Amino acid sequence: PMRWAVNWELSIHKIQTGEVYTVDELLHMCIMESAADACMAVSFDIAGSEAKMAELVDKKAKELELTNSSFANITGLDHENNYSSATDLLKFMKIALKNGKFREIFTNKQYQLRNARYHLFLYAIRSIAEVYSKYQDVDFYN
Repeated sequence: PMRWAVNWELSIHKIQTGEVYTVDELLHMCIMESAADACMAVSFDIAGSEAKMAELVDKKAKELELTNSSFANITGLDHENNYSSATDLLKFMKIALKNGKFREIFTNKQYQLRNARYHLFLYAIRSIAEVYSKYQDVDFYN
C-alpha cells in the first residue's frame, strides 16, 4: 500500500495524512475522476514532489512526440507552461489506451472505493470517460 497523502483544498477525496490507499485505488481516483489529491499522492511517491513529477511527465511527452504540450504541474491547474493541444491529447489517448491497466481503469464505468476514514463504507466513483461520452460524440469504449 502507498502511505502518502496530501491535504489540499482542491482534493476530491480529502485525502488526509496517515490514510493508506493502494496504488490501484489511487490510480482509479486519478484516471477515472482526475482527482488532484490522488494525483499528488502518486506524484510524491514516484518522484518526491509535484515539480519533479511534472518534469518526468514533460520528458515523457517529448519522447512521445507531443510537440504542443508542456507540463508545469500534474493537476492541470492554470499555469503559462501547462498546456496541450487537442491533437496532442488525442495522440496521447491513443497511446494510453494501448496500455492494458490504463484502458481497464479508463473504460470502467464505476469502481467501488473504500473510504479510508470509514473502512466499512464503500462508494462508487464514476468514470470521466462515461460523463464525457454522454455529452460529446466521443466513444472511448471502442
